[in-house]
Amino acid sequence: MKCETVMILWHNKDPIYSADFDPTSNKFCTTGFDNEIKIWGYTKNKEGHLSVEFLSSLVKHVKPVNVARFSPGGNLLASGSDDGSIVIWRLNQNAIPPSDSSMKEIWSIVTVLRVTTDVYDLSWSCDGQYLSTVSTDNSVSIWSPLSKTHHQLITEHSHYVQGVSWDPLNDFMITQSSDGTCRIYRNEKKKKKNITQSSSSAPISEKDKDSEDTNDDDNNNDSNTTNNTGNNNNNSNNNSNNSTTIEDINTNSRRKLNLLISNVLSRRSYNNTSIPNDNIIEIEQQQQQQQDDAAKTKEESLVSHRMFYDERASTFFRRPSWSPDGSIFITPTGKFKDTPTSKYQSTSYIFSRHIRDRPLVHLPSNNPTVVVKFNPIIFKLRSNTNNNNTNNNNDTDNNNNNNLLNINYRMIFAISSQDTVAIYDTQKTDKPISIVSNLHYSSITDVSWSSDGSILLIASSDGFCSYVSFAPNELGEALPESEYPESLKQCILYKQRAIVNTTINEQLQQQFNNSNENKNNLKRKNDSNNNVGGESNDNNISNGKIRNDSIVDENEQTKKQKTDEEIPTTLPTIIPTTLSTTNDNNTTTTTTTTTDAKPKRRIQPNLIKK
Repeated sequence: MKCETVMILWHNKDPIYSADFDPTSNKFCTTGFDNEIKIWGYTKNKEGHLSVEFLSSLVKHVKPVNVARFSPGGNLLASGSDDGSIVIWRLNQNAIPPSDSSMKEIWSIVTVLRVTTDVYDLSWSCDGQYLSTVSTDNSVSIWSPLSKTHHQLITEHSHYVQGVSWDPLNDFMITQSSDGTCRIYRNEKKKKKNITQSSSSAPISEKDKDSEDTNDDDNNNDSNTTNNTGNNNNNSNNNSNNSTTIEDINTNSRRKLNLLISNVLSRRSYNNTSIPNDNIIEIEQQQQQQQDDAAKTKEESLVSHRMFYDERASTFFRRPSWSPDGSIFITPTGKFKDTPTSKYQSTSYIFSRHIRDRPLVHLPSNNPTVVVKFNPIIFKLRSNTNNNNTNNNNDTDNNNNNNLLNINYRMIFAISSQDTVAIYDTQKTDKPISIVSNLHYSSITDVSWSSDGSILLIASSDGFCSYVSFAPNELGEALPESEYPESLKQCILYKQRAIVNTTINEQLQQQFNNSNENKNNLKRKNDSNNNVGGESNDNNISNGKIRNDSIVDENEQTKKQKTDEEIPTTLPTIIPTTLSTTNDNNTTTTTTTTTDAKPKRRIQPNLIKK
């Protein structure tokens, strides 16, 4: 294992907020406070040393870029920023970079999506059809990025949503928020008409009893969903051979999602119910002296405790992750205590796909964790005879852990706190196989594995990136494809389908551009007709059609959307006054907070509103 910090100016010494590897090539991207997405190429020598080469800089956002993620097929790149825009990029292979520029690749914009406030995280679905984004307005948005179709808006969290992750089998989506909850959504087909509320309606109550009831009812239907996924995969194999056209994209965009709440994870029951009698008497005496509401909270504290930190934790991201086969998922920023009298301990929770209402294992850490990422490679189980110095107790622990996860292979994942990265193995979760700490002067913001599973990239808000390089077979022997589980084979089929769903040729790109130009021309004509003098208003009044202030507001919205879409890919020369004032606020905050993980930002209500 080799660990090193690459001493180059990644984003002009500005904080780096995310990093992600291209699953199909030796490339990765980084985003930062300089409003840019940068593409890098890398090569690895025999000694494990990594050499990084600058390829391109993507300029469209006018505020810091919080996240960028490659699509599962590697054809597209999605980025989210504080300016409320989500930009979909593609590599323009026919474009030739200018000779006087240091860029070696040219990326073009496919579509631009918009939300009201800052975009903190985003995640692609496994088939590449949908893109989910989370924002600081406590909302989750589901998009079809190629057709600009907004499928669903979920507003159930009560604070910033800081992380999102799609299930590799396209059945679930998990979100984590600074309100101290993790919510699991299931993609349900609209068969039952007795469901009166969708996930985008009134928020679900935060009470644990209600959440436990929904959890119990939902866990009983796991067998039905596995059968549905098998049928969907057969359909995807038949459609994967077809070429992508605009008609296909439009028909796919009309397939509405129906994400319904499945589980609300907020509290955990104590494993050890045997509490000393003296402590129980003291707690009961304190409860009698307080009001009824306070007494109820004390009674609940005897049974369960809160699982996650709230907004008081100094983490700007809470990025969960699913395993490559979809059997388990891990949530960061958790807290744990064994008894009601013990102190809280920072941890990360491992949940099973089929038991989502309570964690299987918790992995303690010294500080609150920020991000979890799984290695994309699945490995064979290690034999217990490799280590000669291990005790029999350790061997029994290994067997218990294997039985707990119920898998015949190993998966490796990395959990990062603000200063430490711990690499774990599902075969033995009692202690990490490797720990890397004190790499950066500021907090870690994101980690990412390479497609071959031999490189772990670490991004930090101090403006630098580090990497952990592993030698061949150092992590173990890869599982052959003939021994892949059925769930992993389904995930591979979804990724093959994603390549077809996200492939855009030059003809399609030109058709998209022409359609956008036609829409802009229609908007301009409508604006010019609406801005005529009072004669048109008199005619409308005489015809019985009164044009009120709402139409003027719509015209202002279309103008601002038009100007956002017409911003070139180079640095903009004219910036609205509202954006310049916010940029001034950002610069002043960075001068006062130089060591924070991320500068404190003022949340804008909406750039469209007055």
